[in-house]
Amino acid sequence: LPHKCFSFINILGLSAGIAACFMIFLYVHHELTYDQYNEKADRIARVTTRLKTPESDMNIAGTPIPLGAAVKKDYPEVEATARLMQAAPIINYNNEPIRETGFFQSEQSLFDVFTFSFLEGKIDGALQKPNSIVLSKSIAKKYFGAVSALGKTLVCDGQPWQVTGVFADRPANSDLKIDALMYSDPSKVTAWLEGDFEVYTFVLFRNKPDLKSFEKKLVQLSEKYTKPELLAYDPNLTGYAVNFDVEP
Repeated sequence: LPHKCFSFINILGLSAGIAACFMIFLYVHHELTYDQYNEKADRIARVTTRLKTPESDMNIAGTPIPLGAAVKKDYPEVEATARLMQAAPIINYNNEPIRETGFFQSEQSLFDVFTFSFLEGKIDGALQKPNSIVLSKSIAKKYFGAVSALGKTLVCDGQPWQVTGVFADRPANSDLKIDALMYSDPSKVTAWLEGDFEVYTFVLFRNKPDLKSFEKKLVQLSEKYTKPELLAYDPNLTGYAVNFDVEP
C-alpha cells in the first residue's frame, strides 16, 4: 500500500508539473503573438504624440487627425495609413440603453492596413458611404440574432447606420478590441491642433521599416505642420512642440 501511495503522489506531481508547463506555454505564446494575425504585421507601426514643454514631456497615444494623410503624402515609403477613433455610442436594444465601447470611427483604408475576414458583404467599399457600419460576428448576432445583418439598420446615438459588412471576431490577443467600425471622413479636419488628439494613427510601410530612422523624419513633419499653428496661436510658445514617436 505505501508503494501505491508514493506512486500516486509521483504521478500526481508529474501531471501537475506538465499541466503548469502547458499553461505557461499557452500564456507566453498568447503574449508573443499579439497582433501577429495581421498578414502585414511586420510592416505596421503606430504613431503616438509627445508634447514637449519647457518643464517636461507628455506622451499621448493619440495623434492630430491630419497626421495620417500628411504621412501618406509626404513619405513615399508609406503604402497606406489608417485612423481610428473610439466612438462608444449608445444603442437602444429591447428598450434598454447599451453603451458599446468596442465601436470605432474609421476609414476605408483601415482594411488596407489590417487583416479582416469578412463573413457578409464585401470588404471593398464597406466604409465609403456616410452612416455605413461594419459589425463583428458577435455584435451582429447580439442585435440581429441568427438572421443576416447585411443591409439592416442599427441605431447608434439616435442615428441610423446601415450594416455594410460583418467580419469574423478579432482574436483575443489584439491590441484593440474592435467590435464595429463606423464610417468617418477625417479629411474634413485640417487643423492639426484641433481636438484632444483622440485619433489612433497606424502606418503601413511598403517594406519592413527602420522605425528609428522614420521617427527622425517625423521631426521635419512636426516643424512643417504643427509648429506654424502653435506659433500662430501664441508667438510666445517657442519652447513648446508637438513631436511624434513610432512604435511597432
